[in-house]
Amino acid sequence: MSSCTEPEGQASTSIAVADSLGADSATIDTEKPDNSYMLLACLFQQQAAEYKALCYQAFNSARMSMLEDLNDPSVESPRAIITDIDETVLDNSPSQAACILRNEDYPLGWDEWCNLASARAIPGSLEFFKLAEGYGIDVFYVTNRKERFREVTLKNLIALGYPDADDAHLLMRTEGSDKEARRKKIEEKYHISMLIGDNLGD
Repeated sequence: MSSCTEPEGQASTSIAVADSLGADSATIDTEKPDNSYMLLACLFQQQAAEYKALCYQAFNSARMSMLEDLNDPSVESPRAIITDIDETVLDNSPSQAACILRNEDYPLGWDEWCNLASARAIPGSLEFFKLAEGYGIDVFYVTNRKERFREVTLKNLIALGYPDADDAHLLMRTEGSDKEARRKKIEEKYHISMLIGDNLGD
């Protein structure tokens, strides 16, 4: 197993945050489905130096693509980057840790976690989007979080310093999970320089 280092300012696990969600490792209900298979994945995200390096690598690649697009003289419309939120700019692994301790699974505890508005930034994401802002590129957050989470989602993004964290740039899920209609709406006024997300649907 590769060596792991603890990210600066982060506890070795997110037990403290999990505790704030009411998780208690001493009272796991063993009659519920076993979700311990998620443990190593969660620990890797929270503690492995390799995870952090991969995040920086991804956003460095995004930076190179962005600069290439900025050098395209054929673009006349204002530029925009469309990004997902969860596991792309916000780290929800503490919520996953709480589920592991409770022996529960999503969506249990998801509302409570979102309402805390305390997710940390995915490594490299804040620096990248601030750079995009400096080049005059609008950032649109297209998320499958539901509309009821709008206020707390903006609160979290603003607290971390993400650009364009406002109602006009935040497109929540109102019907299905397919984001294409929301992307098309942005495309009516903007040149889409880039799509960023943690799955192919993004």
